[in-house]
Amino acid sequence: MTFRPHTVRILIFGCGLLLMAITNSFAQVKKPYSIHLQADGLTAGDLQTPFWLRANEFGLIPLKGPAALFRAGASLDFITPLPDSIKANRRKLDWGLGVEGVQVTGSQKAFFLPEAYAKLRYGKVELWGGRRKEFIGITDTTLTSGSIVWSNNALPIPKIQIGTAGFIPLKFLNNFVALKGSFAHGWFDVPYIQGAYLHYKSLHGRFGKPDGKVAFYFGINHMVQWGGHADYLKNSPVAVNGHLTTAPKDFLWGILLGQLSRERENDRFTGFDGENRVGNHLGNYDIALTVKGDHQSLLFYHQHIFEDLSGLLFLNHFDGLYGLSWTLPNAFTKSSGLNKLLFEFLTTNDQAGSVFDITARYQGGDNYFNHSQYVQGWSYYNKAIGTPLLPVHQELDHENLPHTENNFPINRVTGFHLAGDGLVLGKIHLQARFTYTLNRGTFSFPFPSDVKQFSSLLNIKTSPKWLHGFSVGGKVAYDSGELYRSRFGAFLSLSKTWRNDK
Repeated sequence: MTFRPHTVRILIFGCGLLLMAITNSFAQVKKPYSIHLQADGLTAGDLQTPFWLRANEFGLIPLKGPAALFRAGASLDFITPLPDSIKANRRKLDWGLGVEGVQVTGSQKAFFLPEAYAKLRYGKVELWGGRRKEFIGITDTTLTSGSIVWSNNALPIPKIQIGTAGFIPLKFLNNFVALKGSFAHGWFDVPYIQGAYLHYKSLHGRFGKPDGKVAFYFGINHMVQWGGHADYLKNSPVAVNGHLTTAPKDFLWGILLGQLSRERENDRFTGFDGENRVGNHLGNYDIALTVKGDHQSLLFYHQHIFEDLSGLLFLNHFDGLYGLSWTLPNAFTKSSGLNKLLFEFLTTNDQAGSVFDITARYQGGDNYFNHSQYVQGWSYYNKAIGTPLLPVHQELDHENLPHTENNFPINRVTGFHLAGDGLVLGKIHLQARFTYTLNRGTFSFPFPSDVKQFSSLLNIKTSPKWLHGFSVGGKVAYDSGELYRSRFGAFLSLSKTWRNDK
C-alpha cells in the first residue's frame, strides 16, 4: 500500500504520539509488552540492493537504493506459559496483540504494515488473525538462508489461524510424544489477481521428553494457492471465463484433501484442474534431531520440498534444505566468543525428472514455485514466499542471463550457506553470512552452464552506555557473480526497545 507524502508525515507523527501514550499505558498493564522504534538508512552501489541486505526481511527492503526506513511497533503478549509447563500457571484464557508500521522513502516510497494482529489463547488452543511475522518449518531461525517453502522473505500474508499453543505432550504416553498442529485461511491480496486465497495446515510430532537431551521431530506443512480471477485468465484454457473455482465442494476435495476431481472439466474448472488438482499445492516435510549437552547443543534438520504426489513420495529424491546448527548457550556470559555456527545445503535439481507427463501417475517436472494459473507463482507482492535462493525474475540484473517466461527463472539450484554469530569485547554482537550457489535455470529454460553467485553479509550491533539504552547497528553486504552484478551495500540503524517480560 502507498500513501501520499503529507499523509505519511501525519502517520509518522501520529505513530509517535500513539507510542508515547502506549508506553505510559503499557507500564500499567500486568502483561509482557514490547515497544520498538527504529530508523534505518540504506545505500547500495550501482543502485540495486545486495542480496543479503534485502533477503528474508519480510519484503520491507526495496530492491533499489538508496532508501530510508522508519519503523514503529508495539505488542502485548500472553501471560500463560506454553503447555509444556502448563502446571506453572492455571490461567486458562489469555490474549495479546501486535502492530508494526514501516515507512520507506527514497527511490521507492511505500508504507507497510508487516504486523497487525490479535491473538487469543484458551488452554491449549490458540486463535489469531491478521498479519504476523512467523517461522514455518524447522530451521535455525536466526541464521538460516530461509525455510524452503515459507521463509521470511515476503510480507506476511493476512490470515486467520487456529492451532495448538506449541507442542502438547501426550500424558498417556508419559509425555514422550508431543503434537503440534495448525489450520489457516488467508488472502492473496495481490495486484495481478483478485479474490485468491491461501490454505495452510500443518501437523508435527516431537519424540522425546520435554526436558530430555535428545528429541526427534517429524512433521508436514501443506500450502495451497487457490481461487481468484484476472484479466489474463480470460479466454485461457486454465480458467473458466477468467475465474478459478472457489466452490465449497472443490475446496473440500481438491484443496483440503488434495484429491483429484472425478470430473475432468465442468462449468467451474477446466481440464487443467481436472487432470492436476484444484489450486497450486506445495509444502514440505520437516525432519529434525536435537541433541542438548551441558554447554552446547546441536540441531540437524531437513526440509523436503513437494509440489505434487511425486514429492510426497520422495520421488524427487534429495531435493530440499539440509542444516546443521551448533550452539554454545553460555557464549554470551563471556567477554568474547562464538555463540552459534550454521551450515546449510540446498538442492532443488531433481524435481522428480525433467519431463512433466500429464498422463502419468507421478508426473515429474515439478518446476518449483512456478504455476500456469498464477503467473507470479509462489510469491507475494512479487517476493518469493519460499527460500530467497530461488529468485523472482525482477531481482536478476545480469545482462548475460537467458530469457525465460517463468516468474521464477531459476529453480534448479545447489546452494551452500555458512553463517555464525558471536560477541566481541563484551559489547559488540557480530553476525556473518556467506552463501554460494550454482544456478541451472529450469528444465524448460535451462542455462547453458552453471551460473555462479556469491553473496555475503557482516552485521554489527552494539548498545554503548552513552546511547542511554539505544542500539546502533551496521550491515555491509557484497555480491559477486553472474546473477547479481558485483557491488557493495551498507545499512545503518538506530533503535530503542522498551520491554517488560513480567
